Amino acid sequence: AVVSDFGGNPELIEDGVNGFVVPQKNSEAIAQKIIKLLTDEKLRNDISNAAVQAFRDTARWLATALANAVAFSVPERIVLFGGIARNGAVLMDPLRRYFKEALFYIYEGKVELMLSALPEDDAGILGAAALVDP
Repeated sequence: AVVSDFGGNPELIEDGVNGFVVPQKNSEAIAQKIIKLLTDEKLRNDISNAAVQAFRDTARWLATALANAVAFSVPERIVLFGGIARNGAVLMDPLRRYFKEALFYIYEGKVELMLSALPEDDAGILGAAALVDP
């Protein structure tokens, strides 16, 4: 992966290990890293394998946290949005698997993990609005 240094990208991508982090809006740096990946098969395979493992690790930690949250709040549904939702199956498939493993058996089949269908900005605003006490 070649990502910009904007937002949470540098927290997920360790430059040169599981991807490359380049300055935001620097098309020359992006092009250089893409060319490097296209021309170096070993580097491309190493980074690809490390990136997949990073997603698995992230999914495991998030699944454990969500399963623990279920134990004290007992929601029917957990809706994910933002950067997590944009990662799609590469994160959601292992997340669902690890969530099922980490969830107490009494909650099995009673809690749904899903991605928000709302545009990212709307989901954040609605979530914040729900916390406001009128």
